[in-house]
Amino acid sequence: MLDVSDSRVIKTLCDKYDITPTKERGQNFLVDKRSLGKIVETANLSKNDTVLEIGPGMGVLTIELARRAGRVLCVEIDGKMVKILQEVFKDFKNIEIVHQNILRINLDDFGIKKYKIVSNIPYKITTLILEKFLTKEISPELAVFLLQKEVAERVSAKPPEMSALAVFVQFYGESRVAAQVPRHCFWPQPKVDSAIVEIKPREKYSKILEEFNFDRDEFFKFVHKSFSSPRRQLQNNLKAFLGWEREKILELLEKLEFNAEIRAEELDVKDWVELFKNVKFQS
Repeated sequence: MLDVSDSRVIKTLCDKYDITPTKERGQNFLVDKRSLGKIVETANLSKNDTVLEIGPGMGVLTIELARRAGRVLCVEIDGKMVKILQEVFKDFKNIEIVHQNILRINLDDFGIKKYKIVSNIPYKITTLILEKFLTKEISPELAVFLLQKEVAERVSAKPPEMSALAVFVQFYGESRVAAQVPRHCFWPQPKVDSAIVEIKPREKYSKILEEFNFDRDEFFKFVHKSFSSPRRQLQNNLKAFLGWEREKILELLEKLEFNAEIRAEELDVKDWVELFKNVKFQS
């Protein structure tokens, strides 16, 4: 079997199938076995697991997933990559290769109800992928993503370095950076380092909003507006879009035991849910 973790093999396959790796599709192939091992270790796979892999490329991660999981569904948008995957994995019975846009896929079509996501995903569609799968009624049991280091740190940030994206991801799941992956571990070598992120989905914050019949989209709009000028004090951002008198806002912050000079990046998800809930009650 071809060793697609070897950059020489990757170059040969690129020549054979007339492929030029593109930045647009995030085609930087992981060629470091230690990093591959860390990804599958973080995913904690067994033969009872079904794994969704997004953008498998030439299958360097796919082979490691297939050795540990019972079923691997690979969704690849690039037709030339699909041909390579079909060649490399022609003898594997537990790998399904689907030529499709991941953002348009319906897992029900494949009979998937319980699954994990393990993927090296392109930077440009990271947020779209997170939105698609974290917000689904059938969310993954676990998500392990290889992301650009900066994005990985953003989604896993803690106060006082939160962002609207961090609030969104951590509303739906506990996020942590499991390991760093330097740029030299890829071919072609990107300009930035990467990191492995583990997200364990949770429902408690969704249930809090549902308990009071609050809309999740409205909650995230509220958070986004509160981060409109993240370096300003939160009271100023709230005043700008709520239209409340400053005294009323300061009373609310005091009730929640927030410092009057607090900034948006200093609040964690629990704080945001409480703040939103109290704003709704007073509106």
